[in-house]
Amino acid sequence: MTPAALAGFFGLALVDSLNPSAIAAVILLGSQPGFAGKAAVYVAAVFTTYLCFGVAALLGFSLAWTVLDTTAGHAVLALIGAAMLAYALFAKPPASPADATEIPAGGATATAPQDTLGLLAVAALGVGVTFAELPTALPYAGALALLVDAGVGPAQWIPLLLLYNLIFVAPPTLIAILYLVFGRGANDRFRRFADWLKRQATETVLWLMGIVGFFLLADSGLKVAAAMGWITLGDG
Repeated sequence: MTPAALAGFFGLALVDSLNPSAIAAVILLGSQPGFAGKAAVYVAAVFTTYLCFGVAALLGFSLAWTVLDTTAGHAVLALIGAAMLAYALFAKPPASPADATEIPAGGATATAPQDTLGLLAVAALGVGVTFAELPTALPYAGALALLVDAGVGPAQWIPLLLLYNLIFVAPPTLIAILYLVFGRGANDRFRRFADWLKRQATETVLWLMGIVGFFLLADSGLKVAAAMGWITLGDG
């Protein structure tokens, strides 16, 4: 991958890591006994689910790469990039709902009562939160598209995907560590942080979609233009 593609890939990972749902779930677990073990199981479930989805998607893309790595395939990628760029430029970010769900300072909620979640339930929570977010996982889709467009093989995309997912789970992991260090008195601060992420998430995803869309449009568009003989691309 080119330096620009790698920068875009890891930029997407950083933005994707600001996932209010994943972070809020860790805060909710603060009311549970055995928090350290449950937080570790939760983060591991999120990491594994997201990684497996990415691997499955890339394996599917790899099987179809003989089709995608053609003039028609690059034209499709260019159209996807143009659509992403247009959406980012013209979509109006929805206003943050005034009645957003609050997380009490004590950490206990009606959906996460104290002393009720076993490790299996916590793992299911991690898998469920991750699957619930997949339809809106636009940064992840953009990162996978960058890997597909670069035409890299498993020897390259497996470590990149591992790094992406480590970055993705870094904030909830950090929240869990801070919670263990500072105790439940820090829970209200974490709640405000999660609320701030909710307000910022939509706008951040939009501008990142614009960047990735522009990259796909420019890169695939140039390949199509070269294939049509309109321009000549240098090696590399």
